[in-house]
Amino acid sequence: MRYTLVNTINRSLDDVINKFKDPEGVKHWMEGLQKIEHISGTPGKKGAKSNFYFVHKKKEMKISETILEENLPDQIKFGYTSSMGYNEVEMQFEKIEDKVVKQTTATSK
Repeated sequence: MRYTLVNTINRSLDDVINKFKDPEGVKHWMEGLQKIEHISGTPGKKGAKSNFYFVHKKKEMKISETILEENLPDQIKFGYTSSMGYNEVEMQFEKIEDKVVKQTTATSK
C-alpha cells in the first residue's frame, strides 16, 4: 500500500530532528513497540540495521529496519521487512518558518 502523510509541527527544525533521533521518543508514536534491538552499523546512519519488536492485537511481531539514505535534517529513507513483506518509507523535513516544520512521510514500495 502506498501513501503520503503530511504533518505540520510547531517546533524548530532542530527540535524536531533531535526528537526524531531520540530512540526513547519513538515509543510514543509507534503503537505497541516493546523494544528496539540494534543489529549493525552506526545507529541513525546509512546502512544501520535494527529490529523492532511489537505487540499488536495480542500478537508478537518483528520488523527489521535498514537505513537506506540519511541526509538529516532534510531527509531519511528506511527499508522495512516483516512477515507481511517489504516496504520503503521516506521522511522529509522542511522548515517553513522559525518554529514551523512540514514533515512528509511517503512509501515507495
